[in-house]
Amino acid sequence: MFKNIPNHETLQPDNTDLEIEDGMQKCEINHIYEVERKNKLLNPYILKPEKYNTNEELFTNFKNWWTKRYRKNPQTAHRYILNLQRMKNDNMFPCDFLEINPAQIIAHLDYHEKQNPETPWAIINKWKAVVALTKAMGINTEYWGYIPPRPPPAKVRIIPTPKTVHQLITHKYTKDKYLNHLIQYILYQGFGLGLRPEEHPILKTNDFYLNEQYIIITEPKKHGQRRQIFPEKELLTDPHRKSIYNWMKWRNKINPGNNNLWIQKNGNPYTTDYLRNILTEHVKPVWPHFNMYVMRHYCAIMRLIHSKAETGKWDTWEVKEWLGHDDEKTTKNYIRYADKYYRIAHYDWLKAMLKFHKKRYNGLLLENSRTPLLTPPTTPSNRRNQVWARPCSDLFYSVKKFKNYLNTQVLNLSTSLTKLFFSLFSKPMGVGS
Repeated sequence: MFKNIPNHETLQPDNTDLEIEDGMQKCEINHIYEVERKNKLLNPYILKPEKYNTNEELFTNFKNWWTKRYRKNPQTAHRYILNLQRMKNDNMFPCDFLEINPAQIIAHLDYHEKQNPETPWAIINKWKAVVALTKAMGINTEYWGYIPPRPPPAKVRIIPTPKTVHQLITHKYTKDKYLNHLIQYILYQGFGLGLRPEEHPILKTNDFYLNEQYIIITEPKKHGQRRQIFPEKELLTDPHRKSIYNWMKWRNKINPGNNNLWIQKNGNPYTTDYLRNILTEHVKPVWPHFNMYVMRHYCAIMRLIHSKAETGKWDTWEVKEWLGHDDEKTTKNYIRYADKYYRIAHYDWLKAMLKFHKKRYNGLLLENSRTPLLTPPTTPSNRRNQVWARPCSDLFYSVKKFKNYLNTQVLNLSTSLTKLFFSLFSKPMGVGS
């Protein structure tokens, strides 16, 4: 069906005259590619493939152009280069990007879409890489006549419930005490703050203003742009939870001079891939659907449910500012999932996560929820007359009370035995004298 098209055979569009609409200045051109060639000569900031000997040299200069001239994210350029290298090394339709051949590139994409099927997203990502590279060369791909396949709409988004989140946060993942605490603290902060995976490793200790109760987050996706959020004190300064305040005390035992928030046991900072591998290795066996982006999805849905429970409506603007979305439509896409999860777990997810208690979980709703409580609380709350108490606080005081009770009983028993011993074996004074 397809044939391998040599690189020296290029698409030649029909020689037609291009006319601008009436009322505008008319310009007649003989060939679209001739105009592009002239633009290349007049534009010194585009890549010229004839200057490079190999595709690798071209890709390296493309990455420099992408980050310095086009001012885009270097991680995106890295992903584009990986796709371009796959296209270059393909067995059936290899693409030489030193000599751009539109027919060869389109044949490659069509072959991997129909004959050797790849996912629609794989084809789309390859096409995005080609568009980015040709844009750096001053080539317009709109005249190629290729439209990539549309990806299927996402209909399933699996996230954990607050009960599962609590289990993940408190689970013992390894015997290494420091690594176990690291994983638990990252999960607690990840589900609560909803950071992007690449935002975790670059967090600094001086990004957290604990007295003022806010955080400054750097966004690599937006070229280092910063956003400010005001988390709950349970996430920042609460001494009874896995807060940033408690984590800083832990990390200072390892390397107090390092400014990174999440550091390895040897004091070195984490990279995004290394941190992702560690979390996936330890958390996925406990909950098979886990990945680092699940924490961000959970946070979005959790805070939408929180706004619904508090105000009776979905406050997308507040969640948009929290997550750093540029377009509010991105935040609104979460509403359909939040509505479904809110139906099966009809309570405030945020307060359930921050004030979780196992005995009070099943069937309980918050007092400020629009739906009344299904079951009255067994004991009064220790915080602002709310139903949800601090995690494990009641259990802690119950165990402490039980220990005191045992100590009292043991002491009374030992006192009774001592009195009994002396009453049996001691001789009364004055007898036999």
